[in-house]
Amino acid sequence: MKGEDQILELLAELLRKQDLTHETLAEMNNRLGNVEHQLDTVAEDQVAHQQISRTLALNQQKHQRELEDSMGILDPAARLQRDTNRRLDRLEHPGDFA
Repeated sequence: MKGEDQILELLAELLRKQDLTHETLAEMNNRLGNVEHQLDTVAEDQVAHQQISRTLALNQQKHQRELEDSMGILDPAARLQRDTNRRLDRLEHPGDFA
């Protein structure tokens, strides 16, 4: 009878350890699911940030072209203004340019 009791105790201990193992595995699976969810969120955020970066780069290129277009208009206007100022200076002060 003593042998049977020891076997039953060992079986009970084995079942307790098996239950603990199952609980540990369930907890680990839950944690893994949380980590996977976090990784998915990080990946989604990364895609969103890449899209924002692309949009910012496109807007920057657009603004750069607009600035270059404006400079293309302002440069000749400034040149014309300088030429006009020189002519006025010559008319107002002809002795300075003799």
